[in-house]
Amino acid sequence: MLPEVKLINSVIKRHRFPSGVKTWSAEYGEDSTGDPAVWIWFHYKDDEGASQQNIHELSDFVHLIRDHLLEADIGRWPYVGYRNPVI
Repeated sequence: MLPEVKLINSVIKRHRFPSGVKTWSAEYGEDSTGDPAVWIWFHYKDDEGASQQNIHELSDFVHLIRDHLLEADIGRWPYVGYRNPVI
């Protein structure tokens, strides 16, 4: 297990997920520049359709997570986003 995994998990668990976020996942590797990176995906599904308010809330959430991961100095560049859940 990568040493960053526990730290990343603890940062993410401190937050309340927005409505529609079902799960999350992380992928570890190197980005296009060869630097260590982590891609964190929040799996979002809104059964009633995505409203502008929900999208703004989700966008603010992923920016907040990225900022908190940077503050925690996890040792990797965090790329944080959202996508439809895998069914």
